[in-house]
Amino acid sequence: MKRLLLFLFLLTVTILPQGVTVENITRVTDYNQGAFYYPQFSPDNKTLLLTSEVYMGLWIYDLDYNSITQVNNHLGSGYSPKFSPDGSKLVYRVDAFIDKLKFSDLRAYKFSDRTETILFPQSRFLSEPLKVENSSVSFLKENEIMLFGNELKGISPRTTNVPLVFVENSDLMLQKDGVKKILNPLGNGNYIWASLSSDNSKILFHFAGKGTFITDIAGNVLHELGKANAPQFSPDGKYVTYMYDVDNGDRVLDSKIFVYSLASGEKSELAGGTDLIAMYPTWSSDGKKIAFNTIDGLIYIIELKID
Repeated sequence: MKRLLLFLFLLTVTILPQGVTVENITRVTDYNQGAFYYPQFSPDNKTLLLTSEVYMGLWIYDLDYNSITQVNNHLGSGYSPKFSPDGSKLVYRVDAFIDKLKFSDLRAYKFSDRTETILFPQSRFLSEPLKVENSSVSFLKENEIMLFGNELKGISPRTTNVPLVFVENSDLMLQKDGVKKILNPLGNGNYIWASLSSDNSKILFHFAGKGTFITDIAGNVLHELGKANAPQFSPDGKYVTYMYDVDNGDRVLDSKIFVYSLASGEKSELAGGTDLIAMYPTWSSDGKKIAFNTIDGLIYIIELKID
């Protein structure tokens, strides 16, 4: 079937650090389909996972057929949902307010039969899924990291030696070999947007008031990116994409997408010259594309060539 994505323009001379070239920028959605935010590629890069600006509901956008399907309309389900590595399911948190108190449960959606299953029942102080594997899900319940797995036949404390990085009460936390500790490489403060590189050797995070940093697993600072909001490692860990946004305290006035090379320390704008207020970039699993939303809820894809 003829691909129906809307072609915006072709850039053939935009050379970025370390052999990265922007080949084109394509608009995926239009205003008739609705406003969508915080895109994520599926593991096979054939679809995008989308949500609303307030994280209510999830939609799947088929990139081959230019069609969109709603998965759910649950409150909070759009906040950091995660695909399983094989793409067979989605895991997300669903929120509810009872007597002005927030309660949450953890659910999985299976694409093959479009069924939804509750993995952990409604309770207080339940995190979004922190790490999703094909047969297990890690999440935070109050102050303890838990693991749900089919082979476990239920829930148990997480003891795997694979490290896990997350933010708890504004602290940067590291758990490895079942031991959880506060890392906070820049001291006490407000840590956000924490993630691990694919080889589990580097930590990416933003520290309020100081900017975005990359450290080794022990917390030693390796790179300082400055103001780099919503940062994400590329799948190979060689680059970071992020947004540089400007606001007046009430609304965003401008936002640009950049890429940073860990090898060279260079940073360059990806969607220059478009006049788009581009936000929340995310990598495809092969590292060849970056999706983002505009401030008014349109979804775009940047196609890259990496030598």
